[in-house]
Amino acid sequence: MLKKLILTIIKFFYKGKFKRIPFNVFAYLIVGGGNTALNILLFTLLFFSINGSGFALEIATVLAFVSTSITGFWLNKTFAFSDSSNLRKDMVSQFGKYVFVSLFGQVLDYFMTKFLIVFFAFDAIVAYVFATVIVVTSTYFIQRYFTFKKQEDKQVLYDLSKKSSSSYNNFDSQINGKHS
Repeated sequence: MLKKLILTIIKFFYKGKFKRIPFNVFAYLIVGGGNTALNILLFTLLFFSINGSGFALEIATVLAFVSTSITGFWLNKTFAFSDSSNLRKDMVSQFGKYVFVSLFGQVLDYFMTKFLIVFFAFDAIVAYVFATVIVVTSTYFIQRYFTFKKQEDKQVLYDLSKKSSSSYNNFDSQINGKHS
């Protein structure tokens, strides 16, 4: 039911000028934007509720990340990258990659936020939002081509590896005087 509701919302907004954007990119923007908004909302609530602590930024960042990693994987797998493999073993691998890329993004987000606060006296929330926009944009490409590779992409890579392996064997045979 939730899946159908989210898909209906995505399709509702996917019209007019947005039709020029590939559907999976548009879906990524919508679900990624929604998950990012949830992350920022959680960060803000947590940051202000524990602001007296010397580690409010760190605690809020970690808790917001953990909370939105699972929702982010499900949203991206279901709506933005639905053309990737649905085999259980592939999904386990995808989840591991997703968490790794997300964690990398979160670490980058943290250091960018900290940098903007310390060196440019940005407000914590403004710095966090700014850094998050940069990180989300760059992680789209990593998720598309690393975490949620399309089946066709995997086949092309497999075919290329077979050709290079075959070329290597032919080259090796020629060097060693063996002919196939």
